[in-house]
Amino acid sequence: MTPATSPYKNFWGTAESPECPPLEEMCLTSDTDPHVTADAIINGQSSGMAVPKVVQKWWGYELHYKNDDQYCAKWLHFEPGGHTSLHYHVGKHETLIVASGILTVITQYGKETNYKRIPPGGALVVCPGYAHRLIAAEGPVDLIEASTTDFDDDSVRIS
Repeated sequence: MTPATSPYKNFWGTAESPECPPLEEMCLTSDTDPHVTADAIINGQSSGMAVPKVVQKWWGYELHYKNDDQYCAKWLHFEPGGHTSLHYHVGKHETLIVASGILTVITQYGKETNYKRIPPGGALVVCPGYAHRLIAAEGPVDLIEASTTDFDDDSVRIS
């Protein structure tokens, strides 16, 4: 597939028009759309531009770049005051890297509750069973999530 034949041809920049398109024009609308436009397929795996799927959340949105049996890569945007439930994952292991803003995190393990403030460039590593709530208490927050495969039924909501 080339930029000219790609179904995402509006996504590709050219020397004549180097501007990036608006986010809405470069996002997917369903799980059946491919997440990677294949420039090369090596050993059965695609390499190329990742095209995100937008998942709206009440606290903001997620951009899903890849989620398959190998790994998951997401961008999470929290509006000011937005937060997740207090939850843990049964099998998912994740690293959350703060790209912008200050992330407030509540963690619980056993009877111990901790509060953390994580600045841009900081990260939180969450293993399965580690309860956590992510909060944009001080303004908008953007996170990069790198994790094992994400399944809808992997999260256990506590509150």
